[in-house]
Amino acid sequence: MHPWRDTSGSLPESILQLWARREYIIGHAETLAPLVAVLSRPEQFRGRDVILFIDNTQALYGLGKGDCRNPDCARMIHLFHVACEALQVNVWFEYVTSGANIADLPSRGEFTLLRAMGSVPFSPTWPDLQGSLRSIFERYWVSLSGSLSRAVSRHMVEIDDEIDRLRGGPERRKRLRRS
Repeated sequence: MHPWRDTSGSLPESILQLWARREYIIGHAETLAPLVAVLSRPEQFRGRDVILFIDNTQALYGLGKGDCRNPDCARMIHLFHVACEALQVNVWFEYVTSGANIADLPSRGEFTLLRAMGSVPFSPTWPDLQGSLRSIFERYWVSLSGSLSRAVSRHMVEIDDEIDRLRGGPERRKRLRRS
C-alpha cells in the first residue's frame, strides 16, 4: 500500500447548514479535515503514530488541546479524538505554513505534484455532526473499534452523569422548584 493518499470535494450541504450562522468557516473546515481523513481511511490509521501538519492555528490549538470554545469545532474535535482512541492512533500536531502544506493542494485543485509522488485519490467519508454527542460517540466507537467494553460503557454513564450535574441536573431542578 502506497503511503500517499489525497481527497477533495465540496462540503456537504448538511454540514454547511450547521455552519450557516458563521461568517467565516475556514477554521471549521480545517478542523473537519483530520476527522474526514480518519473516518475515510480507518485501516490506514489503525494502531499508527501519526503527525498532522496543520496550517490553521484555530484548528491546531483546538485539536491539540482537545477542545475549543466554538461548539461546532468542539464537536468535531471530540469526534476526532474518539475516532483516534477507537483506532488506537497516537497523534502529534505540528504547525506548518500554508505555502509548505502539501495537504492544501487538493483544496486548490492542484494535483500534479501529488500524482507525481504516486498519491492515489480516495472518496471522503463525511462525519455525522447532528444528534447527541453520546449517540455519535457510541456509533463511531462501535464502528471503528468493534464493540463497547464495559469500561467504556461505564465511562459514558459517568460522563452523562457529570454533564447532567454541570447543567444543574434533576437534583438541582428539584431544589429550585422547592424554593
